[in-house]
Amino acid sequence: MPIEIQNFKPSLFLKQVSTLAVFHLREIKVSSATSTLKSQKSKMDTILSSPVVKSFLAGSFSGTCSTILFQPLDLVKTRLQSSVVMDGASSSMLRTFNNVVRNEHILGLWKGIVPSISRTVPGVGMYFCCLQTLKNTFDCHNPGPLQAIGLGVVGRGFAGVTLIPITVVKTRCESKVYNYQSLVDALRKIYTTEGKKGKVLICYLSSL
Repeated sequence: MPIEIQNFKPSLFLKQVSTLAVFHLREIKVSSATSTLKSQKSKMDTILSSPVVKSFLAGSFSGTCSTILFQPLDLVKTRLQSSVVMDGASSSMLRTFNNVVRNEHILGLWKGIVPSISRTVPGVGMYFCCLQTLKNTFDCHNPGPLQAIGLGVVGRGFAGVTLIPITVVKTRCESKVYNYQSLVDALRKIYTTEGKKGKVLICYLSSL
């Protein structure tokens, strides 16, 4: 025992104790971080496993694909409608298509793609999400013909009314009547030039 006391070094002892304390603190931090990650992963898995969330994600993905694929047809439709309203002259679909390609190049067919995606992606997602919510609420997982029509009308109406402002911006960007350079430019010009209606429109979009 006297030998042990004689060989005892306080500085070495304190160093070992501090090393053990740091080691245990690191273990506590690692275990705490691991438990936090597991908890967050569990919450994320619970959210993603919800039928409503799955419906929204599936609808948004399908909306993105369909918008990119069919944007040229949507633009040609808008140009045909605007030419009748503004000029009073009708044109054919092929002639309008050729005019767009000749004057605005091939990428001109995808003019207005950003507001189109901004409308379609959340719109289709909201439609399927609303549809699934209605089915769960009214316990109507195998609807008949009339029930399916009713569910579709309510879901489509909810998504359509909610996204009317974005639809307005999308249609204006596709037409040649308004010389908007981008979605932000369209929102800025609507806000500054259209008085109270423009301000209400932008405030509505900001609240979405």
